[in-house]
Amino acid sequence: MEHNEENESNDSNRKLATMNYMEAMGNLSMDDYVRIYGELPSHTVLKRMTQEFIKSYHTLGVDSLHLVDGYGLDWIESLLTYNEEVEEYELCTIFRDLIIEYENATIEYIGGFG
Repeated sequence: MEHNEENESNDSNRKLATMNYMEAMGNLSMDDYVRIYGELPSHTVLKRMTQEFIKSYHTLGVDSLHLVDGYGLDWIESLLTYNEEVEEYELCTIFRDLIIEYENATIEYIGGFG
């Protein structure tokens, strides 16, 4: 591994570890991530987040409100975009369906107060 690639990997690992900590403490929005790190998440971070999300998805089941709330809609949309770029279309379907279910559930919830 070249020195530059090793530094990027170490930096991505540090960012991901911080995000795991932040998830335990509360959501770290995409805006917060950019404010803290000064850049959008790298493909390495998004790849690892995808792996963690899919692991949670299979472990916890398909409760779209819980999963999307836990990660944040902004992150789910970013994971969808990333997986489109790397042509992981089966994963894109999962993210797209969760976003739709989440938005429909939100509309139903808000509609209950109208």
